[in-house]
Amino acid sequence: MRLGLGCDNCSGTDVQSVFQAMKMFCMTAAVSDPEPGPGLAHEVLRHATLGNARTAGLSHCLGAIKPGYKADLVFIDLNDVAYLPYNSAARQLVYTEAGRGVDSVMVNGRMVIRDGVVKSLDEDALRREVADLMRHFIPEYEAIVKSRKAALPHMLAAHCRVWAGDIGMDRFIPRTRHPR
Repeated sequence: MRLGLGCDNCSGTDVQSVFQAMKMFCMTAAVSDPEPGPGLAHEVLRHATLGNARTAGLSHCLGAIKPGYKADLVFIDLNDVAYLPYNSAARQLVYTEAGRGVDSVMVNGRMVIRDGVVKSLDEDALRREVADLMRHFIPEYEAIVKSRKAALPHMLAAHCRVWAGDIGMDRFIPRTRHPR
């Protein structure tokens, strides 16, 4: 099976961050088996790079630093506090990087972010465009939510029926209630 890691929208988390996706992958593995396993940081980095290229059918030109491959690189500032003390590039990148350490980004050999400044587009113009679009989006979204309100109880009931079925394993980490 081909496995890649990434993020394509903000419905799964509050931010669109491959760093967060990598950490979540490792943390999920950590709570899914009571026995300690091998370190996952190197493995998850492979999934987020070469794995992503493979899932897209582009492993012949993406996902590795090799001659003839597209130069898609992220440059990390190792002076960021996430790397102090510096002891494991893989573990610190996966478990502590939050995007703060991203200094520069190269896409297909072209610097699109240099020294933390976006070079590939006008950020102020983008912010204005998004603000203008949101003026129309919010009322349209509210109308859609209102129109779907009648279907919601039926969808929730179907959701509960699906999750109520016994599949021979626990699907969730047990929740414990703490006294107030």
